[in-house]
Amino acid sequence: MKLRVPLVLLSALALGVAPTAAAKDLTNAEACGASGCATLQRDDKGDGLIPLRGPTGPTASAPKRAAYYRLSFTFGPGLDAGPKQTLTTLYAPSANLVGAPGMSPGSVEWFHAPGAVIERVQDAISDLEPYTAPRTWAAALETPPSVYIVEPAVAASGGEGRNWTPWLLAAAGLIVVLGGVGLVARRMRPRVTLRTSGG
Repeated sequence: MKLRVPLVLLSALALGVAPTAAAKDLTNAEACGASGCATLQRDDKGDGLIPLRGPTGPTASAPKRAAYYRLSFTFGPGLDAGPKQTLTTLYAPSANLVGAPGMSPGSVEWFHAPGAVIERVQDAISDLEPYTAPRTWAAALETPPSVYIVEPAVAASGGEGRNWTPWLLAAAGLIVVLGGVGLVARRMRPRVTLRTSGG
């Protein structure tokens, strides 16, 4: 069992913020699953979610690959006043463990978070479906699952929806054809020249 006390410090430095400023620089915190996202509630001091961003004590063995959620923490100026950066960690309910980016590239550090903070996570994910077990924990940490990408092809209203794209393309093609026919017709129209005779 190894101590990873500096990991929260390293995470903060990677985001370009000091650990003491992380609370006031946190602009958004949410838990996401296959069915969507929900806000992670902060405490009355403005944050209270630091224990979810990296271990401050002993680490744990990686759990078996299972259903999980992604915890995202966005830092930066408020009111969209500048660039923002996001730190992502994982929560595996089956093992009640949190996974954060490790010290070496592609590694994941697993740890136990305080019960009060885990309760906030559990409240946030109570109505969310988890992501299915990932190929590797590192892949789950680095890349959002494709199931989270919303396909815009089907209309939101109605049970079946209708894709109007083919009809719009056909109409546009018809307009182009008719315009071309009209142009050719104008060019083929015989010209009549009026001559005036003197006298």
